[in-house]
Amino acid sequence: MDAETFIKTRLASGELTHARIVNLVRAFQLQNGLKADGKAGPITFDRVDELLAYYAHEVAHRRMEFEESPNLALDPAEWLFGIDIDHHQRIDEDALDLDTVQFACVGVTEGTSGRASVDPEFREHLTKLRSTGAALGVYHFGRPSSTLLFGSNFGQPLGEAQNFARQWEIAESITGRLLPPVLDME
Repeated sequence: MDAETFIKTRLASGELTHARIVNLVRAFQLQNGLKADGKAGPITFDRVDELLAYYAHEVAHRRMEFEESPNLALDPAEWLFGIDIDHHQRIDEDALDLDTVQFACVGVTEGTSGRASVDPEFREHLTKLRSTGAALGVYHFGRPSSTLLFGSNFGQPLGEAQNFARQWEIAESITGRLLPPVLDME
């Protein structure tokens, strides 16, 4: 789906409102040292163009580096098979042979408090996966700069870390041992 279709779909569904767009523009302006008025004018668009040109160059440069590095090619026989599970991506036992899973990362937290801060299904996921013999780990979905967009329960790194640490202890009590912690930043 292209960006225009994505935005039109979100606008039509009511998921993306004018107020949210203003907050997104304001957050972009703040992060880029611009006057944060929430209006996407010529100065904001110029900055967007600069960033797009910069990242297009970076992507092209890194692609060349990757293609010129023969050591980056891995033999598929050496790959490990792992899965990412959270309340958005449940375990479909009919479609997945759990005996082939070598490791799994289970989402446990996002933000600091409130309904979305702890994945309501992580205990169930860990319990199911424990019987497979796969190495298990847990992750926090971080949102360090989203206070402007989603309110005060997001964008608080210390609070997010404390929330994750509390759930880590629960996860460890279920599994007995965990892979190193993972921070998912998107």
